[in-house]
Amino acid sequence: MGAQDKKEQLKLLSLQARELKQHLINKAPTLEQAEAIDSLRVNDIIIDHFYKDDNNTEFHSYKGWQELGYQVKKGSKAFLIWGRKRENISQEQASAEEKDQYKFFPLAFIFSNNQVEPIKHD
Repeated sequence: MGAQDKKEQLKLLSLQARELKQHLINKAPTLEQAEAIDSLRVNDIIIDHFYKDDNNTEFHSYKGWQELGYQVKKGSKAFLIWGRKRENISQEQASAEEKDQYKFFPLAFIFSNNQVEPIKHD
C-alpha cells in the first residue's frame, strides 16, 4: 500500500472519528462531558476508539518507545495518525493563497505496547 493509499485510508478513518465525536457529544449527559469530548483531537478518537483493544493499550512513536527503553519488533506494521501540520514553503516567500495551498498534515506512525520489547543491553 502506497503513501497515497494510506493517506486516503486515514482520511476515511478521520471522517468516522468526526462522526463518532459528534455522536458522543450529542449523547453526553452533561455539558461538561460534551465540552470534554469536543476538546478531543481526531487522533485521540482514532487511537481510543479504533486502535485500542485488549492487546493494544498504549501507543507511542518509534522514538517514543526507544526513549522508554523499548524497541519496536522487526516487521511490525505501524498504526497511522496525522502528524503535525507542515508547510512546504517558507512564510516569507508565499502569498496568502500559496500559504493555504501548501499546508498539510503528513502521516505519522505509531506503535502499540503489543509491538515492542525491552531493549536488550549486551
